[in-house]
Amino acid sequence: MAREFGFPVRVEWDGGRRTVVRADGKQPLRLATPPVFHGSDPELWSPEDALVAAAASCLAVTIAALAEHDRLPLQALAVDAHGVVG
Repeated sequence: MAREFGFPVRVEWDGGRRTVVRADGKQPLRLATPPVFHGSDPELWSPEDALVAAAASCLAVTIAALAEHDRLPLQALAVDAHGVVG
């Protein structure tokens, strides 16, 4: 039987084209629409940034876990990712 894990979050509108993502026990994450979609806070992470970062992070930690499981020494690991919205 497959195991399931839940990751509940709450997203609150923060005015304009900004939101705040909250999860119990974690720092809030402020997100804003990117400038290409008429956002006004380019220094904030966008939902698009977060989606690409989540996929790249998942790959990196999966590789690290596999190396750890097989007792392979991991010296360094970087994942460059690029998301495209069209």
